[in-house]
Amino acid sequence: MHRLARLPALVLALAVLAPGCKKPAEEDTTPPDDPSKQVEGAGPTEQADPGPPQEPDPPEIAEARRQYLLGNYEQVVSTLQPICDDLTERQQFRASGLCTSWLALALTQDVAENAKGPSEYAVTMADKTGDPEVVQAAKTAHGAYLLGVMDFTGAATDLKAAVDANSAGTDAGLALILGGEATMNTAFEDDKVVRPGALDEAGMMFEKALSLIRDTGPEDKAVRAKAIESIAGIASFKGDNTTACARVNEAVKLYEEAGASDFLTSGADALRQKAKCGK
Repeated sequence: MHRLARLPALVLALAVLAPGCKKPAEEDTTPPDDPSKQVEGAGPTEQADPGPPQEPDPPEIAEARRQYLLGNYEQVVSTLQPICDDLTERQQFRASGLCTSWLALALTQDVAENAKGPSEYAVTMADKTGDPEVVQAAKTAHGAYLLGVMDFTGAATDLKAAVDANSAGTDAGLALILGGEATMNTAFEDDKVVRPGALDEAGMMFEKALSLIRDTGPEDKAVRAKAIESIAGIASFKGDNTTACARVNEAVKLYEEAGASDFLTSGADALRQKAKCGK
């Protein structure tokens, strides 16, 4: 198994729409067993099973998203695992899709292969519901899983789909950061930069992510810090330590203001050392 590779320069990270409702069919007042009222030669009428009634998203999902963005991955897994199991068993399509998306994203931070099942289930629910929020979360989760198992091309494809699904969505910025990470990894072979254009492309993705990230709470501040730290990482790879240090110091300040976990701040600290930044 591969544990999620971590470059010192980068931190690898991720309008609520109600489920669609079908118009109820008009009530048939003809008893189905009355032969005098049935059309000759007509077979039984078949309707697609809409599944059980769909409930609102459990509030624990939104809180788990917040904790994920702050870097508290173990807390996310312990909170969501039983909830996802319950939602899946009860066929709560939208809620289970969102739940397994954030569960998978948290699992990639330990052993990436553990995210395979939840991320694939989330994509299935995205296909079933067509809900842009579920599609974005699911594609982000599956892209993060592929990034973790080092399928950088597949990851980039999924993460682009995540952004395209809902470019104004709450987590478009997160998808762009992860997509930039996948693109950045394609620049290297044997720890050497062989495709510098990929670094430029990744840098533009991180910059674009900054323009999409909202500023509504500490978790958004932490995502903004991830994007800025990633920009600093690109500068470091290009040998521009002055820019790298300025940006990573900016990221550290945001992490501290957000109350982010040590896991997140450790990446910035490693970059500071690599770029020989002063305190």
